[in-house]
Amino acid sequence: VPPTRGGGSRTKFGGKQMNVYDIREPCGKPPLCYDFSAADSFLTDPTMMENLGVRKGQKWEECNMEVHSALMGDWMANLEAVIPGMLASGVKVMVYAGDKDFICNWVGNQQWVQKMQWPGQEEFNAKTMATWTADGASEASGEFVHHAGLTFVRVYNAGHMVPMNQPEASLDMLNHFVRSVPFENGTPISVALSGSALSSSLPRKMAPVE
Repeated sequence: VPPTRGGGSRTKFGGKQMNVYDIREPCGKPPLCYDFSAADSFLTDPTMMENLGVRKGQKWEECNMEVHSALMGDWMANLEAVIPGMLASGVKVMVYAGDKDFICNWVGNQQWVQKMQWPGQEEFNAKTMATWTADGASEASGEFVHHAGLTFVRVYNAGHMVPMNQPEASLDMLNHFVRSVPFENGTPISVALSGSALSSSLPRKMAPVE
């Protein structure tokens, strides 16, 4: 998550810096605004580091500026151009955004997805957003539109870090995607995957990261 720079708006929330990652609240912990203390504890736990294959002496950082700087060249790269080829090759693509995110807002994401030129563009754009309710949720979790391998999802009440704001909905969304369970059929993910071993294909311990 890249930190924001510059003055920004400091008047909306009693003089505090505007939170470009979640418009509902001020940026309480600059520059990333989110409280990552739980993730910090998880990713610095020795047992977890061993299970993840982290090299001895490797330290966890929420935002490493060396890595951030190395990726700056990607900011203005038009990666949309590679997606039509991916879809043509049978690779599924899902674009999602929290509806309280400002810096990568759902409206802008929806617009570039709709304007992307690919064989299914007309059929995709002809569809209307349908409500999606995560397994076990009492109310709608978001909206989606899907056609021919391309899915766009708007997640309700979530900022930039969707899994932190809506963990259950995020897991449900990803299970639909990676398990090829269509959002359209309305079948709860637990029912669609009943009898299958959800973690049987996942390694218990990852190989060391080189």
